Amino acid sequence: MIQDGFIEPLQEYIAEHYHSTKQHAIIRQFTQSQYANDSFPFTQLRDHLLVFIGENRTSKTFSVLLNELRQKRGLSPQQLYDGALIDRRVYSKIMGNRFYRPSKNTVIAFGLSLHLELSEMRELLSSAGFSLSCASIFDLTIMFCCENHIYNVFDVNALLIQMNQKVLV
Repeated sequence: MIQDGFIEPLQEYIAEHYHSTKQHAIIRQFTQSQYANDSFPFTQLRDHLLVFIGENRTSKTFSVLLNELRQKRGLSPQQLYDGALIDRRVYSKIMGNRFYRPSKNTVIAFGLSLHLELSEMRELLSSAGFSLSCASIFDLTIMFCCENHIYNVFDVNALLIQMNQKVLV
């Protein structure tokens, strides 16, 4: 069970790291864009996009990275999904389809089961298309837990409840 001594440090952590975000709507007129004139046709733009994707896309999908981390930690598949409180069938779907896209909470639960450091948690989330934001109390709570080596899903859920956030699983 989570110690009461973690509540106050968590509140301080959130107060220190929380950044409110103001959404700024920037509307660009397509006719004013450099891409709208005849000197930059759409096919060139598409080609630039394909090069950009090729240079920036990682070859490790979530399922590949999850399996690598599981093996590196010496966990059996059952230890991994039991520790994350994730159903075996969900784990099988992830492993059976390398392009399966889990929910953010599922990724975090697996990261906790793997006892990932914050940088590793960020990498695992990124492989599934997610990130942790300092504008989210939920995310800050997860960051706090990683930095303080709180990996038990029940304990993390207890801290999330203390911060009036939805639980992981």
